[in-house]
Amino acid sequence: MVQYYLEALGPSLLVAAVFYLFVLNWPRDRTWTRALTCVFVFAVVLRYLWWRLFDTVLPYPSQAPALYWVWFLFVVELLAFLDIALFLVTMSRYADRHAEADRLQAAFTTTPATTWPTVDVFIPTYNEPVDVLERTIVGALALDYPKDKLKIYVLDDKRRDWLREFCERKGVTYVTRPDNLHAKAGNLNNGLKASQGSLVAIFDADFVPFLHFLTRTVPFFQDPSIGIVQTPQHFFNKDPVQSNLNLEGILPDEQRLFFDEMAPSRDAWNASFCCGSCSIASCRSARPRSGRG
Repeated sequence: MVQYYLEALGPSLLVAAVFYLFVLNWPRDRTWTRALTCVFVFAVVLRYLWWRLFDTVLPYPSQAPALYWVWFLFVVELLAFLDIALFLVTMSRYADRHAEADRLQAAFTTTPATTWPTVDVFIPTYNEPVDVLERTIVGALALDYPKDKLKIYVLDDKRRDWLREFCERKGVTYVTRPDNLHAKAGNLNNGLKASQGSLVAIFDADFVPFLHFLTRTVPFFQDPSIGIVQTPQHFFNKDPVQSNLNLEGILPDEQRLFFDEMAPSRDAWNASFCCGSCSIASCRSARPRSGRG
């Protein structure tokens, strides 16, 4: 009986041992560790499919009424396996941009500020209260960038008079439109009609940028092949599952899983994408300006 349980639990114990002894102790920001981990997971899943096919599906009685159901479930598992395989291939590489950003920022900040590109900051809003918007607007105004090269646009899709007055007091540009066509995308496109900057940064109404956001992202656009730079997003409110189970340091929340783990892997495959906030894009067709009024 003991031997039976050991044979049954053997594969599970092997997988657990590999993860606890190796994977959990490996650095996650290295391509070789990710590749080895993904290859191991792929082998485990492949071994499971082998067992499913030859030990449970093919031996099933061919005349049994449930035969088609057995094969249907197996085909569903195969489709799930294809999805897992694509995910493992994506996660098998990693791109770390920190050193590159440090190098570009150091070189960029030594150049004359008069040569820096103009930047427009878009803050799209619909129904956020003033205590949420104020932090974002003040944070955008405090960005470490020449003020004659920086302009803040609050794109209000609710047409609120109090927000217009608030923007006037803060010295930022208030932009609205007569309708809400295409929601946030339409709001941003309407903002582009008023924008004239060479670059456009976007922050949702509840995001506050770091002071060095522009000096770390703008230098990337010295490469003419780059059109958008997406940065990670961080949230100060705790994930309820992590908080309730005290797993903040063990189980990443959905945002951390994407921006810390999945996004760098997609970047390594040149398959990253814009997430709608905390990003900056090139608008090379915009009318150039030498300064701000």
